[in-house]
Amino acid sequence: MKIFHFLCFFAVLSTSYALLGLGRKQSVAVTGRLTCNGLPAKDVKIKLYEKEKIKDVKMDETKTDANGEFKVSGYKTEITNIDPKVNIYHRCNYKGVCYKKIGITIPDNFISIGVIPKKTFDIGEINLANQFTGQTTDWQFLSLIRSESGAVYITDSYCPHIGANFNIGGRVVRDNCIQCPFHGWIFSAETGKCVEVPYDEGRIPEQAKVTTWPCIERNQNIYIWYHCDGAEPEWEIPEISEITEGIWKLGGRTEHEVMCHIQEIPENGADIAHLNYLHKSAPPITKGSDIIKTDLSDPQPAVQHVWDGKWEVKSDEDKHCGVMHLNQYMTIWGYRVPLTGSKLIAEQHGPGIVHMIFDFGIWGKGVVFQTVTPEEPLLQRVRFRIFSNIPWFFVKFFMTVEAMQFERDVFVWSNKKYLKSPLLVRNDGPIQKHRRWYSQFYTENSPRMLKDGSLSNQAKSIFDW
Repeated sequence: MKIFHFLCFFAVLSTSYALLGLGRKQSVAVTGRLTCNGLPAKDVKIKLYEKEKIKDVKMDETKTDANGEFKVSGYKTEITNIDPKVNIYHRCNYKGVCYKKIGITIPDNFISIGVIPKKTFDIGEINLANQFTGQTTDWQFLSLIRSESGAVYITDSYCPHIGANFNIGGRVVRDNCIQCPFHGWIFSAETGKCVEVPYDEGRIPEQAKVTTWPCIERNQNIYIWYHCDGAEPEWEIPEISEITEGIWKLGGRTEHEVMCHIQEIPENGADIAHLNYLHKSAPPITKGSDIIKTDLSDPQPAVQHVWDGKWEVKSDEDKHCGVMHLNQYMTIWGYRVPLTGSKLIAEQHGPGIVHMIFDFGIWGKGVVFQTVTPEEPLLQRVRFRIFSNIPWFFVKFFMTVEAMQFERDVFVWSNKKYLKSPLLVRNDGPIQKHRRWYSQFYTENSPRMLKDGSLSNQAKSIFDW
């Protein structure tokens, strides 16, 4: 829930050079052995990635052999050091729909210059039956359907006939219906009811229905109402006229994976004190977002952000909405830099939608949409999309540096633990007030993560049959 920008264009140029193929070819190799309850874990999927600000780049993929062993290797061209990781996808002692995922970061000293790795990082033998910090699980499959007339609908993804997935081969027919790819059954995306069994002229079974979900298309985004008790929508998402009327144009987007509980991310809006420490200095060009390699303790870095803000509940009428007011400017060697000031009003609607309205003075105005989507109990997908009337080069520059600053938070969120009773001091900001406000988004039936990593229950739709 923050807006950042920073004077130097080298951060943008670094990314651009990589896209042009400039920089150093850097490679890495990883090996290991996986077991499940003491037996070799065969056919476990392994993926080698280079972590990026917008989307991770896959460098190699394989599966474990009959002995549970694997090896992956790959290379990428970057000006700065690559940041490789290995993801392990398995179902050891797990009966969920998808996979458990374990991520392992590769140490820098195992990165080689050139396309052929000179060293191999051995993760050793891992028993997948153990519990791992940051391990994630459980997805729920839904289908987004655009009707022939342009309306949007969301349904469950599995046909109640024999269980085929609408997302794989399904077709939109009769304007707003979805046809199953397996036997051709047709369901209304609006009501969820089956309207035709093509090879049977008899009565359609009463149970032939799929669950549909309340959704809305607004501000060039599509939102779904997702409530554990199947309650009806309790608030509306504001429409931004500058987007509807075409005054503000889409300028770019970034995407991040964060291994934490959803509540950790918006709490940053009330944690004003962390801004002038974690986000005080501009991102070093060669070190990026890595807080391990960045000296955050410098009391007066050469290029510095100065923050001043507050958080509050919008009003009794709009109690679902929290608001952060934030002013920011930059200094170089202690002197304020002209034209670097910005004013931000960030409105959080519900637990996972933020509208960040900003004013950059002569550069222009706009909005950044931040959405936090829980894909698993402890895995959030955070997306940023910017609409504005500011020059395109400033938008690209701004989104790149904003992503670098946000990734500093990701380092913290993905490795911290939740403290129910934090030790707070006077100037920490209204963190406990924010937690009391956020508690309205839970009920007694809110899904809880069980010891085996699965969920206690799934959210329901008001249109659940």
